[in-house]
Amino acid sequence: IRGRADVLLRQISLKFGETPEERRKQVMSAGKAELDAWTDAVLMTRNIDDVFDNKTPFVMIDRPRLFKS
Repeated sequence: IRGRADVLLRQISLKFGETPEERRKQVMSAGKAELDAWTDAVLMTRNIDDVFDNKTPFVMIDRPRLFKS
């Protein structure tokens, strides 16, 4: 789980800048299911608060589709 948390914190920092200490603690104390959900969310949200907000759907970033079905 520690590895998942480290990857998520790196993704957050790369996308949004410095991670607030409150969010860092939240990530480090999270379980696998939360980390998985947040790792997906960080790719699809426009701000750090939306990553952790489980009540609202992800705000999709406009991006080209890489794979066509």
